[in-house]
Amino acid sequence: MSEAAFQQIGEDDRAILLEEFRKGGQDLTEISANLETEIRKEFEASGVTFHEADLDAYRKATASFYTSFPDWPEGLYDQVRAAAAGN
Repeated sequence: MSEAAFQQIGEDDRAILLEEFRKGGQDLTEISANLETEIRKEFEASGVTFHEADLDAYRKATASFYTSFPDWPEGLYDQVRAAAAGN
């Protein structure tokens, strides 16, 4: 949805829409996590080996990406991290 279309919706309806999108995202995350566990077990039973990523190192190595485009808003990295954390 474009920002213009979103702004044409009444404030109460925007709040409901955002709440429902967040809830849907949380539900989908839970479903995906459950499926990931099941699929991983199947793969491991077939001999696949998984290696855990060092997420902190990855985040540190890629943080500059969010500041490398001068037209992007200040604080974009923090906004993306907060959104990923569900805040």
